[in-house]
Amino acid sequence: MIGRGPLRAGISPFGAALWDLRLDGVGQSLVLGFASNADYIASRTHAGAVIGRVCNRLRGARAMIAGRELRLQANRGSHQIHGGTTGFSQQVWRVLNHDADRLELGLHSPDGHEGYPGALAVRATYSVEHASLRLDLLAQSKAATIVNLCHHPYFMLPGTAGSRGHRLWVDATHALAVNPDGYPTGALDPVAMFAGAVAPGPKPGAIPKGLDRTFVLATKTRDSPVRVAVLAAGLRMEIWTTQPALHVYDGGKIQPGVRLRDGRTTGPFAGVALEAQGWTDAPNHPTFPAIDLPAGTDYRQTTIYSFSDLSGPRP
Repeated sequence: MIGRGPLRAGISPFGAALWDLRLDGVGQSLVLGFASNADYIASRTHAGAVIGRVCNRLRGARAMIAGRELRLQANRGSHQIHGGTTGFSQQVWRVLNHDADRLELGLHSPDGHEGYPGALAVRATYSVEHASLRLDLLAQSKAATIVNLCHHPYFMLPGTAGSRGHRLWVDATHALAVNPDGYPTGALDPVAMFAGAVAPGPKPGAIPKGLDRTFVLATKTRDSPVRVAVLAAGLRMEIWTTQPALHVYDGGKIQPGVRLRDGRTTGPFAGVALEAQGWTDAPNHPTFPAIDLPAGTDYRQTTIYSFSDLSGPRP
């Protein structure tokens, strides 16, 4: 565990995953975290992991880069999701540095892994300050490639039995339009169609059942984190990020019966996933912000989860 204040975080080298998050005065973990590596794998949730080389969906397991088509390993029918069968969430990361408030993990992704060009060096640094958890991600490739990393925590704040009892506000006016299979069409939908989840003004509303969409926060990565979402139940959590999109999934298809570290078991709607990232399937949509990473160029992103009680200041 890292953190000497009211918030403490437990991170596993497997998937660089946040498996435990404890706040003083709260009798449960604030995230889905598993009792063992085997339970994590059995859950098929990627819960708490760092996802890569490209998170979320890539239609047809292909991507365009510098005018040429990459053929990637498919792991969901003819498509790829979350970096492929052996993506970053399924790898054992190396511990590079560790102290009371900070843990730095590293991963080497070889050239050609899951079809991606360029040997990629990745670092994930978790740090805790008072009641906030920060994750900094850094990557650099030896050849031109594509990178869209994300953190994939499922939150379950106290005072609710699962995601259906949470309220959420996202600072977005549009979400990526998707086809019936959940893959982006290239168009944008106004968020008014998601009643309550992204209501006008920063006031959290009910999470619609069946929500599994990418919300547009910006058209490019920001230089420093900004507040993009508020999740509320028995506690209030703000998400600050540099990323231009936030994918929200209500956990409705989480399979039941997998053991969690705090003694509970999983089930549908056991938690809500909030994934700061680039726009989904960007390489296959010329109008989306590109996720190309030139050789020798740093890829950087930061996401912060900040907790307070519900009587604290409102956004």
